[in-house]
Amino acid sequence: LNDVHLGCHWFSAAGVMREVLASGDEVSSVRCARSAVEALLDWGTDRLVIKGDLVQDSTDHEWDLAHEVLGDLPIPLDVCLGNHEVLRTPRAVPVRDGLARLGSELEAAVRVRELGGVRMVVADTAVHGLHHGHSDHVLEDLVAAVEVDRPVELFIHHSLEPSRTTIPFPPSIRAPESHRLLDALAEANPAVFVASGHTHRRARRLRERAHAGHTHERHGRSPLLLQARYCRPDCGLTTHEPDDHPSQCHASSTQS
Repeated sequence: LNDVHLGCHWFSAAGVMREVLASGDEVSSVRCARSAVEALLDWGTDRLVIKGDLVQDSTDHEWDLAHEVLGDLPIPLDVCLGNHEVLRTPRAVPVRDGLARLGSELEAAVRVRELGGVRMVVADTAVHGLHHGHSDHVLEDLVAAVEVDRPVELFIHHSLEPSRTTIPFPPSIRAPESHRLLDALAEANPAVFVASGHTHRRARRLRERAHAGHTHERHGRSPLLLQARYCRPDCGLTTHEPDDHPSQCHASSTQS
């Protein structure tokens, strides 16, 4: 799950759509989170990863809501930090204190979990006070974490911007930094699946291994699969970014 924004009672980037609640009603963000948790437990999920922006302004009240929804979770929980966890707002509490209410600790920026035949890596791309994300500060640790002889699932909050010629909203990890990350991951382990949030959309992109100069060739190695937002989930077409970076769209999509 990601971008739950517990405590938020409005919609749209400008906040012009606001929910009218009767006394005692839960805001939609809490109702949706409860419903999602109930559904995933009914489905048989054995681990939950929150890919950032669990709360809206990181206030005491919002972390209390997070505890109400997730405090008694019967399965392991991992939380990526999103920009809303680290925003510098007047009422924000330290994220370490908020996570403690969920029984989680603020560990290293890159965490590794061994799940049988798959390694799961959870990394923090959020930087205190910034809306957009960064990956360079965890690049070395990420490469070390994926250097194994089995598939790796990497969970981060900020999506990876594929194009150098556009700056989408919400701003995320800029394209040059995104490509450095993907090149390094592909060199270390071609069987990496990157899942992100932040955009409030869902899509997926298949990206071939990139070399210096950002030319793409097929070398008989598995490609990287990463979440993006520049293709419709149902388009089924091969597309090219403005700087001629090929990507393969698919009919199915991953939930962001």
